[in-house]
Order: sequence, then C-alpha cells, then structure tokens
Amino acid sequence: MKRVLSLVLLIICSVSVFSQNLPVAYDSIVVSSRKYANGNTYQKDLLLYANMLAKTHPYYDSEQHCRQLEKRVRTLYNDFNNIESIDDFRIRLQKEISSLNDAHTSIYLGITPILLYPVILEIDTDKTAVILSADENISHIIGKRVNKINGLKVNAVLQKASQIISHDNDIFLYNILQQYFQIKKFWDICTPGCETLDLTFSDGTTISLEPASRDKINHPHRIQNDSGFMDQQDEFFCHKIFKDESICYLQFNRFADRITHPHMKQLPRFDNYIEQLMKEISEKAVKTLIVDLQYNGGGNCTLGDVLLSWLSPIDSLKGYSVAVRMSDLLLKTQPDFKNVKLKNGTSYHLGKMYNLWDFDWEKLYFPNSKENTSQLIDTTKHRFNNNLNNIFKGNVVFIEGRGSYSSSGLLLTTARDNGIGTIIGEISGNKPSTYGDILQCILPNTNTQCLISCRYFIRPNEKLKEEEVLIPDILLNLNDKDGTWKWITNFYGK
Repeated sequence: MKRVLSLVLLIICSVSVFSQNLPVAYDSIVVSSRKYANGNTYQKDLLLYANMLAKTHPYYDSEQHCRQLEKRVRTLYNDFNNIESIDDFRIRLQKEISSLNDAHTSIYLGITPILLYPVILEIDTDKTAVILSADENISHIIGKRVNKINGLKVNAVLQKASQIISHDNDIFLYNILQQYFQIKKFWDICTPGCETLDLTFSDGTTISLEPASRDKINHPHRIQNDSGFMDQQDEFFCHKIFKDESICYLQFNRFADRITHPHMKQLPRFDNYIEQLMKEISEKAVKTLIVDLQYNGGGNCTLGDVLLSWLSPIDSLKGYSVAVRMSDLLLKTQPDFKNVKLKNGTSYHLGKMYNLWDFDWEKLYFPNSKENTSQLIDTTKHRFNNNLNNIFKGNVVFIEGRGSYSSSGLLLTTARDNGIGTIIGEISGNKPSTYGDILQCILPNTNTQCLISCRYFIRPNEKLKEEEVLIPDILLNLNDKDGTWKWITNFYGK
C-alpha cells in the first residue's frame, strides 16, 4: 500500500547522528583469532572494521568482493604494524574505503572548521581551481585561476583529496572540496607540515594565507545579486510569488519539519505548508512553480514524496526500489527489524540482501488493526495529496545545484524518471542510484567512529541505474543568480 510504504520511508531515509552511545564493533570469531590476539591496537581494529564492512555494506553481498577484501586485509595487517598514531590509522582506513565510491561510508577524521582560510576555491569540471570568494582585504584575487596549492599542482591535490574524502563520483568530490579547502585541518592531512595556505596563480603571482578562527575572519566578499531571494534563506522551506510573472519560487533547503523533528516545536509541518501553498497558487492562477533545491543536502525523503503527490498522481508514480543488507549493526541501530518478517512468513538471514518492500511492515505496525491503515497513517504521519483535481497543472521547474544531495537527489531523479517538470542548474554530486542509510559504530581499541551504508537505492528507471550523475535539462551558472532568474522569467514569465 502506498501509505504503508510512506511509513517505511521514515525508516529508510533516516540518518543517525553521532552520540556517546554508538554500537561497538565486535565479532566473537574475530576476537578469538590468533591474528587479533597477536595484533597491536591498530591491527585489531582493522580486523574488526573489515569484518563489519563485509557483513554490513551492500557491496560485499558479493562473495567475490568479500574475497578481494580478505586478500587486501592480509596485506594491510602487516602494514598496520608500522602505524604510530591513531590519526594515521584513521587516515589509512579512510584511504582504503574511499575506493567504494560511496559518500555515506567513511571514517570520522575530525576535519572540523575550527581554523579557516579566508578564501573559497571552486573546482571546475576541467579539474582547475578558481578563487570564487575571498575576504574584502584580498578581494583582488577573486576570479584568479590557481596552478598550485602548497606546492602541489591542482591535479595532485585532487588525487590526495579523493583518498581522504568519501565520494560517489568526481562531481561530488569537486563540489564538497569547496568547503574542505577552507579548513586548515584538511590541509594538515592533505599537505602535512604546511602552516599557511600558499597559492600560486596562473599569472605567476603568489599569496600566502594565515588561518584564523571563524569569528576573526571577515565575511567573504562576493558578487552582489539583485535576486537576493535566491540566496540561501534560514528557513527549511519558504516561497515567494511573483504576480506579474505568474511564478511561484519555492526554496526547499532541507527535508525536515515538525514531524521528522518532533522536539523542534517551532517548525511547521511540511504537508500543511505545501497544502496551503498549493491553495495560494491555485487562487492566484500561478502558471509556473520553481522548486529550488540547490542548497538542499537531504534529510527525510518522505517530504519529497509529499511534494510529488501535488505534482503527479501518487498511485501512478514509480519510485525507487531499495535493497537492504541485514546485519547485526542494522539490528542494533534500527531495532524494528528484529521483529519484522518477510511477507511470505519466513525470517530473514543476516548478511543477505532483501527488497525493503518484501518485509511485512503492515503486520508489524498494525497487528490487530481492522481499520483502513492508509487513513490511520495519514492522520499520524505526513499527509499526501490524493485528489487528482488538486494536482498542479502548470509548469514545474526544479533547480539542481552543487549542494543538491541525498534525499534531494532522490526527488530530482524521481521527477526525471517520471517525466515531471524540467531540471535546470548545475550537475550535483548525487549519484542517481546510490548507497545510503548510514549506520554508525565505534572501533573499541582506537575509539574510531565509522559510518557504513546498509542499503542500495535504485532509481525508478533501472535501465539508467549505472549513470554517474543527473545532468540538468538546461545547464546554468547558479553563482549568477540574476542571470538564472532572468533565464527563468524570459522562458516562463507570462
């Protein structure tokens, strides 16, 4: 049932946060092995981590992949005998798993923005670096092309960064580096021993930048746009209607609301919000709806489905299929799986992959209910639009940006595969079919925090599941907000 699946989406799109009570990686067979007994602190946690990865991550559902991992661990076990610090151990572990091409699976390296450099560098798709933003006192370097960073050519920096940062694809890596390049801790790992950020430009000039705390750095100088409403707003979702153009601009910044975050009572419900918005759009005869997702890094994907129910008949909407890898870590993190059975009445087996919809969630959550469960769920969870007469019949335009990721990427891909609207903007790093749903744990000997995906999300059009990126129908430079809005009004304004 559609509503039962909506309830399950609350499970599959949830992402845990680090806490002091993370599950501890443990396996009795590993701990009782001779290698574990004879190993140092780092070798022991290597064995525990590899075992957990093999039993949890969807990639290792393959016996061939597991054998490859076992072979690699035998080599690493000897290498890890020479590791001298926990930081080095974590970096080495991160370098190994970066090859999975899974941005959700990573080792916590502590790359926190305590000390920052006063510039923002953007990586173009041709693998060159450009100064996108800088403090006002060095604003003369904005727009300059960078040849070397801390003595390394940009290509060499990208190669090092690809090992330090988990990523789905190169686009994701280049996008996220815009944030990491500011952080001193990142450069401590990428180019150890460099206390300043030394940039060499294509015109032969150089500059050496000192790090500082965020409160000591002036706001970066940026090009000012007249279309200020397209700058990122503080609200999770907000809108503005342009009567003369017959356009509604909806900025959707996070898939979160009072239902997904019940402790935040000040948040509105998204289903209430979008229902009122659609009523306003209808009353004002708005012809075009712009859904701006350029700042949306994800959240609970149910909100995306709520929005789609107002743009297309929900019963005919083809959604993602989701494969889940059953594991001890999953049961510790999401205990509902301990009690659910498959619809055929059989139990699952740990280590195996299952289609999420093959589980009997209705029986688990409503074992004694004789009521219409769809109505029950609608009153306790997000409401969907089921009235065909309320579906928006005008133009729908989605703005995809570099920051559109995770659940916002699922929304964009679902819209594309169902023929809903037009996508404009930039290529994001979101892989249309991707690993996800983060489980977290801690390695006991080094206190290392780990994130591991347990699911594989397959896009509605499975023929395209191998595509690396979702390319907009119209490519636009979203740094130029005025130019973007001008394009929208020229094409869609009445």
